[in-house]
Amino acid sequence: MVAKERVDFPTQKPEALPERIVNASSDEGDLVLDCFCGSGTTAAVAETPNRRWIACDLGRFAIHTTRKRLLGIPGVKPFVVQNRCARWARKLVLEILTARLKACPDTNHNRDGRSPVPT
Repeated sequence: MVAKERVDFPTQKPEALPERIVNASSDEGDLVLDCFCGSGTTAAVAETPNRRWIACDLGRFAIHTTRKRLLGIPGVKPFVVQNRCARWARKLVLEILTARLKACPDTNHNRDGRSPVPT
């Protein structure tokens, strides 16, 4: 049996999997980041319950597949496709992780007690 959302991308996941993750770990209006978007499943499921999203991939076919999939969603909000997304996303992820580590001082130490983030 083939899922209705099938877009024939080699590593595509069923929408139910990222949908459960997105709904359990974010609220309406939150930002969802998928740095390896592949066929765009995470962006597609984040779009429908009104989450903002950033989807990145280095593969042109992945970007094309994601764009086509998103344009097929009725009432999809406008979005931009940018070539520099992967580099920008890496920087964003590092900034988010750094901020989280600084916000949780009890859990941001290596085994030897040193902080992995410069203070």
